[in-house]
Amino acid sequence: MAKSSKIANLTDDIGILEKKSIQDRFIDAIYEHEDLVPYQTPARGNFKDTYLGFPIKKNYKKPEDRENFIFLEKQKDVKPSIRKQFERYPGNWLAKSATLEEAIQLYDQQNPIGKMKYIKQQIPEINFDMSIIEFFNEDQ
Repeated sequence: MAKSSKIANLTDDIGILEKKSIQDRFIDAIYEHEDLVPYQTPARGNFKDTYLGFPIKKNYKKPEDRENFIFLEKQKDVKPSIRKQFERYPGNWLAKSATLEEAIQLYDQQNPIGKMKYIKQQIPEINFDMSIIEFFNEDQ
């Protein structure tokens, strides 16, 4: 399940603090709530070479309880793949006017309410009624 630490609004990658965007904090919350192992995406399926444009790990011994999940070649591509998955929902699996709430319901069909509660704890200012397209195109 989710880690107990609150997602920071600041990052310190090279000794300089910078404000993270609400979109990055959203993806961080999704990632934390998923309890993924290294290289694992929350997506399942059979893809040969790439998933959403990201190279898949080949000949990789997946943990038994995660054999149906997609594992990427590079750990640094996991969060961008989650974002890309959300960005692709409008016009493909959801209406172009779909909200963040609708996207989360599609993304997490087992416990969307728990995921939204966790995200709201991490990002109190988030508006689940905002359209996905508007949210990911917003400069914050």
